Amino acid sequence: MSGGVLIATQPVARLLIEATEEQPARVLVASQPVATLVAVAEQGPAGRDGKDGPAGGSFGQITYTDRVSGPEDRFEAGARQQLRLAPGSTTVLDLLLPPFAGHVFVHDDRFWPRAPNDAYDIHINLLVVADQAGTKLKADVDVGSTLGPIQADGQELFEAAGVNERITFSFSIQALENTQRNGAAFFLKATKPVTLVSEAIYIVPQSVQPAAQP
Repeated sequence: MSGGVLIATQPVARLLIEATEEQPARVLVASQPVATLVAVAEQGPAGRDGKDGPAGGSFGQITYTDRVSGPEDRFEAGARQQLRLAPGSTTVLDLLLPPFAGHVFVHDDRFWPRAPNDAYDIHINLLVVADQAGTKLKADVDVGSTLGPIQADGQELFEAAGVNERITFSFSIQALENTQRNGAAFFLKATKPVTLVSEAIYIVPQSVQPAAQP
């Protein structure tokens, strides 16, 4: 039997035969545990790790953070305005792995993919303060499509006016033609005036184009 493994035991009867020159053979019955043979499916070889592993594994991540609030971080009610990171105050935590290591994803206030058809999870984390309680916000991703933004996400503030509150917008983006050519800009719109205290863009590559797979 292929792949058989001896496991669990259970009591069964066993015949014992004893015989000596002076005494005829006699049959004894004894009970004791014996092993049972159970069929187990065969296991294949272990998968490959690291750069030799399948697409969709860990490619690391990178975070761009701007903790300085400037004039560009004021959003008036109803105005759709682009999120901008100040170059002089933006810090980068780069934990990217090959084939994404070394790529600059954010410049000129836009996200730029590494190669066509790559896929990414992107999270926009904002610390905001609203002029009025109950403010609603919507963020969207614009890649220059004639059909408008390709994705949008919304949040509602719960804190009172003037109190800092953390919110996050999440997107999943594939680098198709418009994204590759124009990059992706992130826009924010609020129902009441808000000010951004800090901004962070957290980028997690999810897969690579077929030609880049090992």
